[in-house]
Amino acid sequence: MKLRLKSFLVLLLRVDVFNRIIVFLSMCLFLILPSYILYNIRDFNNNIVIVMPCLMMLGVLLGTGSLTLYRPDRTSWFYFLEVFLILILYSPEWHEIPGVHVPYVNKTGIFWAEFCYCLIGMLLNFLYFFKFLIKRRRNSLDEGTNHDTFYDFLSARDSNKSIEKELERLTQKGDENVMARLKQIKFSRVSRLVSALVFLGVAIIYLALLAGRADAEDLPLFKVSLSGIFILALLLGASFLFPKDFKYVFYYNAILFSFSMILACRDVALTPLFGILAMVVVFLSFLLTMIVDGRTWMGAKPD
Repeated sequence: MKLRLKSFLVLLLRVDVFNRIIVFLSMCLFLILPSYILYNIRDFNNNIVIVMPCLMMLGVLLGTGSLTLYRPDRTSWFYFLEVFLILILYSPEWHEIPGVHVPYVNKTGIFWAEFCYCLIGMLLNFLYFFKFLIKRRRNSLDEGTNHDTFYDFLSARDSNKSIEKELERLTQKGDENVMARLKQIKFSRVSRLVSALVFLGVAIIYLALLAGRADAEDLPLFKVSLSGIFILALLLGASFLFPKDFKYVFYYNAILFSFSMILACRDVALTPLFGILAMVVVFLSFLLTMIVDGRTWMGAKPD
């Protein structure tokens, strides 16, 4: 009996199992309040100031949370960090929700309970993540894609070696070989960088357009753009270091924040075209990544 209990505890405290449990519990518990608020939205209180925090929280819990359950070892710290950021960013709205009455519920108590839960989960996973970084292996940088270069993205077939060597000879410039350099650059990684730069540029444009307003810091568009810059920049770096863990977390959040910026534009009478541009570029980059990833899912050998 003692041996079984010890084995169960060892399994329970294993990093991936423990993270799946605490992430799943947070997803279930944190869903209740924003779902209840959205359920009670009516014509008289249908306001982006009320709706946006709930949509952002639900989007992070269901999207980033589900991806974290799939690969919990190295992504759990980011999940708790993102939820923590949403709680802090929209803390006034969680305490006082205009036009929505939540009976027999202490909203302030719920906020601080979720705040402490996220803080503990984030700190525990930061410690594990930094420990992993110290012992990180080189293969964590692998994209796990097939024919993921500018040279053979479209063909997706093994090239003729003799022709390839001849092309390398023709593109030789001094000590540098242009073709060999191009073959080392991952197409999906470059497209991810481009999509991130476009999103960051759009977010900065919206922040600049709101800069002259006295109430800018309280506007949903300001909060979404500012948090999007931080989240996407962090995810871009993480997706370069650990692409197998973070690249789809990056794309999900890029689409989530782009969509949120489009919704928030109406509240301040700004054009949503910039947000639509960001979403289109991110989605095209996502499709390119799905192509080179999909080849390995169908049995092709990763590069």
